[in-house]
Amino acid sequence: MSPDEEIRALIAKHRSRIAIAAHHYQRPEIVKYADSVGDSYRLAVDCAAGQADFIVMCGVLFMAESAAVMADGRQRVFIPDRSAGCPMADMIDERQLSKALDCIREACGKEAVPVVYMNSTAAVKAVCGRAGGSVCTSSNAEKILRHFLKTGAPVFFAPDSRLGYNTAVGCGLTENSDIARIGSDMNIDGDAQQAKVFLWEGYCPIHNRFTEDQVKTIRREHPGISVIVHPECNYEVVHSADGFGSTEFLLRTVKEAAPGTVWGVGTESSFVERLSSDCPDKTVLPLASYPCADMNKITPEKLAAVLREIDGIIRGGTSAVNEVTVDPQTAADARKALGRMVSVTEANV
Repeated sequence: MSPDEEIRALIAKHRSRIAIAAHHYQRPEIVKYADSVGDSYRLAVDCAAGQADFIVMCGVLFMAESAAVMADGRQRVFIPDRSAGCPMADMIDERQLSKALDCIREACGKEAVPVVYMNSTAAVKAVCGRAGGSVCTSSNAEKILRHFLKTGAPVFFAPDSRLGYNTAVGCGLTENSDIARIGSDMNIDGDAQQAKVFLWEGYCPIHNRFTEDQVKTIRREHPGISVIVHPECNYEVVHSADGFGSTEFLLRTVKEAAPGTVWGVGTESSFVERLSSDCPDKTVLPLASYPCADMNKITPEKLAAVLREIDGIIRGGTSAVNEVTVDPQTAADARKALGRMVSVTEANV
């Protein structure tokens, strides 16, 4: 039996008990089996609302952890490959987050509110939750940041400095007077007394590779092209493009565009390839071809294997090699930060 045949058979066998979630960056051969496809925010919300006993997260580990945090007590979360991680999420840990908050307090005499990107571990989200902060995603970062800036407290944004900077600028803040930076050495670069936002030093290795020259080149090669990019890109790339936003924004913009239009898209290349295939009435080109190696670790063979593992559990087995769990206290604290994200994002303010 081929992996595809086994996947179809096991899905049919346990249709009501298993839900498959896939991030937009997954390849088409995985996406076609997903019950839910979206960015990290949408998958967190969908997993919390689902009724399945078993959730299979086709993405990277922090996404599976977030699903485990948001799931109810009876739901169990699995990932086809536990080694599918996120380099950005690994750029800050819970100890560094706590220490950074201490350093900011010592430098400016105020308690900073942490805003941590969804691309972070459950332990980091837990520290954020205990400190009264919120998780954010690229789709809601500006709304979350504006919400906390209104309180008058400084905001510590981690781990993605590119998304943090682009979002802060979008909120009207400026580099010299409003934005400071803090690194793993805990040195603060900027005016700590005046800063409204402190940015951690992290970045996405994929989006960090895009350049302003690539935008210029694709415009030269395709006159009339519209360029849209992800806000994890550098400021120069974002502000040389025609538009920028979350993966959901990129998807919606191209799908709703007029037939015959030409688009250059700066984000993970598996997504751009699928977007091009799904929009045959438009020309969709990658700004550059940069696939995410961790996302691509999820294969049909590994999806079949994890479904086989769940089938064994349903039949009374105990092996749970690919199950992702979060200890109850960490989950409870992380849930506070995720809950604030949902509350602020869904509020009509």
